[in-house]
Amino acid sequence: MSTTTAEWTVLEKLLLAQAVYKFGEDNWFQIARNLKQHSMLDRQPDFFNQKNCSLQYYLLIESLETEKRQAKANASAQDMPPVVKLAKQLYIQRIDELKQAIKVDDEKFLKLIAEIDEIRAGKWDSKLAEQIKTASIEENDSTTPTSTTEQRKQEQEQLANEKQPEKIREKSSQEASTSTTTTTLPSSPTNTAIVTDVQQQDTQMNPEETRN
Repeated sequence: MSTTTAEWTVLEKLLLAQAVYKFGEDNWFQIARNLKQHSMLDRQPDFFNQKNCSLQYYLLIESLETEKRQAKANASAQDMPPVVKLAKQLYIQRIDELKQAIKVDDEKFLKLIAEIDEIRAGKWDSKLAEQIKTASIEENDSTTPTSTTEQRKQEQEQLANEKQPEKIREKSSQEASTSTTTTTLPSSPTNTAIVTDVQQQDTQMNPEETRN
């Protein structure tokens, strides 16, 4: 598995050495269980399996023995069991690691304090104004598509409402024109009688034309 080759942190190595010192080098079940349940570790549980823990421990011991051969150990160190020497070495490394982390946090804190002082002194006015302007432009750009779509929809509805009365007037005009063109005088007895009387009057007024 990839977890067997993953790099262990200094804290994980230190807790491993402490667990080996507590449970012994042959009790890998308890050692792995202790690391899996440790509140300071956030690895996946299968990372601290027995095989991975034993492999990492013996790699650390091998590295420790190599260093011991390269440097002359003092009398007190020679009397220490390997696991104790390893724990002591890892403890020192962990202290150095914590000191470095504290130093980085201090630098960030001092930088933040300096920025606050500069803001109070007005040195950041132009920079902050530019940031506000940029944020405002980005916000407007993000809302423009929605606003444009809604605006176009409203314009289309307004245009449709304006054209509707014109269509009604055009339709009414067409109906009136059709009605005027197709209207004829209806045939009725009264109309026939009127035409007959007019003809009789013309005959009486021009008897000679009638005789001819």
